[in-house]
Amino acid sequence: MSKILALSQSLDQAGDIAAVRTPTAQDSAEAKHPPDLGLGINTVEEQQLANARTEQPSVVLDKTRHPPDEIPWREATTDQLTKVTRTAEELQYLLDQERARNEEMRMQYERQLKVIRNGIQKEKRDLKQSLVQQVDFIIRKYRSLATEAVAAARQERQKVQTERIKARELAETACRNFEKDIKERTKKALEEYRQLAQEAHKAAQAEREELMQKCTDLEKSMISKRQQLDTLVIREAEKRVHCYRLSHQNMKDQLERERRQFALMMGEIANKVEKECSDYDSAMIKAVVVFCKTKGVDVDETTLRQQLGNIRIQGLKDGSLSSEVR
Repeated sequence: MSKILALSQSLDQAGDIAAVRTPTAQDSAEAKHPPDLGLGINTVEEQQLANARTEQPSVVLDKTRHPPDEIPWREATTDQLTKVTRTAEELQYLLDQERARNEEMRMQYERQLKVIRNGIQKEKRDLKQSLVQQVDFIIRKYRSLATEAVAAARQERQKVQTERIKARELAETACRNFEKDIKERTKKALEEYRQLAQEAHKAAQAEREELMQKCTDLEKSMISKRQQLDTLVIREAEKRVHCYRLSHQNMKDQLERERRQFALMMGEIANKVEKECSDYDSAMIKAVVVFCKTKGVDVDETTLRQQLGNIRIQGLKDGSLSSEVR
């Protein structure tokens, strides 16, 4: 609105209706799509202001030539200002719509990127939780197997000790009974049963040695079984750990492949956005060139691209300086 007021003041000072050109149908068609070069200004309004300033000298000359027509001229100027104001407001409205569409497109891309990142983070969390559960299950399983093996070995040892004690008690009981019987019979036939007592003693000794040998064999068998059980447990544990390592490596490779695919996808999206922005800049520059040619201004695309690049570089510098000041 400040630019429109400035244009009105320049027209009042000049005092000629020729300073403002009546908008034609071609100008209205061109105004439907005002170029937005990302500079924060309306190029059409700037061009109209420039035309108004360049035509002010001729307006002064026309005023000196036709002083009697001052009142009708001011009414025509008011009508022209109303039309120019209305055209500027329409251009500003179209410019706001174009900026809103650009902002909506940018927000849509950001939402898509956010959804992709959230999906990858969720997959990583699920994979980590699954691995932790599998490891915990394997540890609890082998801990239970080890506990059962130790309990079985302890029970076997207690059983062997019980059998050895019983055998010893039986042997001692048999010896005591036999000695008692010998003592009772020695009174009657000491000489007759002396040899029998010696043979019985030897038999008891042999039986005791045999029982001791059986106990020794049972202990060796128990130790051998324990070693075999430990070997089996170790082999099974190594086998399960090897399987887990292979599974973990496969999952790690799969995660790496998915990470590479995501990087390629992000690169394609960035290239697509960059290409669309470049096409949009080219279209806007061509539209500005066509508009300037319709206004009688000789401007080429190379000059516009160079000026646009300089303005963007200056904007980036100003933005970095403002961020540093904050």
